[in-house]
Amino acid sequence: MADVRKPFAQAAGVVLKQIQKLESTISGHSGDQDTLINQLEALHKDLQGLEEKRELLAVDIPVDLLRTIDEGGNPDVFTAGIFERANRSNQLSKGKAQAFAGFRDGLLRAAEASYPAEAEAYKALQPAQRKEP
Repeated sequence: MADVRKPFAQAAGVVLKQIQKLESTISGHSGDQDTLINQLEALHKDLQGLEEKRELLAVDIPVDLLRTIDEGGNPDVFTAGIFERANRSNQLSKGKAQAFAGFRDGLLRAAEASYPAEAEAYKALQPAQRKEP
């Protein structure tokens, strides 16, 4: 399988060279607008080519991450924060699941005490993988 990043990297290199040429033209601008317009049109064409290659990568970068980087933040710290929030959310969900399982087991014990025949019929309907309380 060919590396899909190579065409994008080549197109990005072309765009960077075009920007450098444009910068040197602007810094030494002598009033010749035709050269400047031609270079801007070439840059526009190269950027369109880069956009087409970008679609091959299929990479989505979260806007919050870009905003953090723009504000001078560390992307590693941002990523660590995302993982910490996900872990807290997972722990919260795990606690809720355990609470519901405890409630179910307590309800089943109470049902066994009050309605033993119905509780046994209910247990017979449950999958074999469920453990006894």
